[in-house]
Amino acid sequence: MNADSLLMRLKRGERLAEREIDSVRRALADKGTSEDKYTLVHVLWKSGDVQSRDVIKAQLVDADEMVRRIALQAVTELFPDDEAFDLALNSLRDPSQYVRMAAATALGSLGATLPARSAEAARLLLEFFVRRQAEMGPEWEAYYEGLLELMQVPQDRRPLATKTLRAGDIDNAVIASARRLASP
Repeated sequence: MNADSLLMRLKRGERLAEREIDSVRRALADKGTSEDKYTLVHVLWKSGDVQSRDVIKAQLVDADEMVRRIALQAVTELFPDDEAFDLALNSLRDPSQYVRMAAATALGSLGATLPARSAEAARLLLEFFVRRQAEMGPEWEAYYEGLLELMQVPQDRRPLATKTLRAGDIDNAVIASARRLASP
């Protein structure tokens, strides 16, 4: 199996055979695999393989921060439910900034999908957004992106992702709406 070629096929819009997806699952479950776990998770995610929940979730504790990040992204997109919300919530405490940034975006999209969790998502995203505001770095941007996801702001009304977010780019109406949502 060559995970890179499987991923390239998926990116070209091809579908993988069940035996190919099963071989990816087995390789990812194999603790001694020589395959790149990041690519294996990516293949399962992009193939939309809903049978891989447990093997993808197991990667959330991997030593490699990028494997943890892509596993979180895969879980929250493939399985947008309360468990995924809780996994994203736990990932806010990850030592890796990249994982925390993925968690912020995931909380926003899951909060928009799960009405029973939307107020909690709003409270958390606002809290971390304010806490990181003085830094105005990538993590602060991720919390704002999470708020934009939560409030379902259309892409054409969002700041350009190609430039650094500045305080003047913040839509105060989004923050006000999130505060109202977060209020009991």
